[in-house]
Amino acid sequence: MNNDAKFLKPCLVMGTGFHRWVLGESIGRDFDPLLDWNELILDVAKELGVPLDRTSYSLSLQWEQMLAIARHDGGFERGVDGRTIRPAINDLEKTAKKIAVNILTKSQSNYPVNSYRAKLPLNPLWGAIVSLNFDANWLPTTSKYWQSIKKNELNLTSIRGNGLTLNSELVRLNNHKVLPSCDSIKRRLWFPNGYVGNYRSLRLGLREFGFQSVAIHAAFTALKTFERDVDNFEKVKRFLCLNFEEQGKSDCFDKGSKLPLTWATEMLYRPVCFAGVGMSDSEQGLWWLMVQRARNLAGVQPKLRPPAAILLKHDDQRLPFWNKKPCGIEPIVCSNWEEGWEKVMNWGKSL
Repeated sequence: MNNDAKFLKPCLVMGTGFHRWVLGESIGRDFDPLLDWNELILDVAKELGVPLDRTSYSLSLQWEQMLAIARHDGGFERGVDGRTIRPAINDLEKTAKKIAVNILTKSQSNYPVNSYRAKLPLNPLWGAIVSLNFDANWLPTTSKYWQSIKKNELNLTSIRGNGLTLNSELVRLNNHKVLPSCDSIKRRLWFPNGYVGNYRSLRLGLREFGFQSVAIHAAFTALKTFERDVDNFEKVKRFLCLNFEEQGKSDCFDKGSKLPLTWATEMLYRPVCFAGVGMSDSEQGLWWLMVQRARNLAGVQPKLRPPAAILLKHDDQRLPFWNKKPCGIEPIVCSNWEEGWEKVMNWGKSL
């Protein structure tokens, strides 16, 4: 236990590597769309009747290419005057996202939800979960939809006032599930890239990845405005320990004060651990947030800064890069994933 500083419970950021660890030897074709974005896009393309090959370049660009081909070569009808009517590319993308949701939903069957591995995110050690996947197969519940939250609790006016009006981005920023808990503290599960319960929210193409940094910047600006208004960093930390509905009842804030609660807020104030996440250069939104987090903590004594870490295998080609601790993110190195996830848990317990 760290006796020099008291941190909030950490935030676990999960990617497809979590599924690979949970599934282990049971990995098969039925689960491929959960594990391999390339496979998901190829399956969607097949449903659209678009010829695509596997690629080693940006998968978000592959999605854009698929839509462009579908717009030009397929999915058109003849109008009454004989002219070709082609659907707008935005409508094609809605169709493609619906197909992606159907594929992912089918992949959920036979997921080992009761395994000890699948239960790791439910451990009370974690204060929040940020899933970069589109699903929550590991949740032992029949409810697959996000919690409904009233607009006046989301500070949407503040976020829109900072130049963000894209509804799908607001959904990704603000909507969350409340995890099952054995105590009175409600832990939030966030989906920055969207969730299968809302097909419109899925972030698959490069165009929508471009919106993410703008959205995070808007959320960050709203958060800093709130922090200045309450004039107390500790008040913000105390709020994150409360149940969501207790916000208006708490004496932490002045009357009428509302914290802009988003997944970015969780990651800015809590210790953060990336596990099963590659953090490639294409994750511009995450990198922007971690850069801003490091800048925001630069004036804080090192021992008081909430730490950040990333899980890596010892033979990872990017280990020399991570050894430089970019944005203060320290590597947790393992020889295999079973050891690695155990190290992740030990990291969280040591705070």
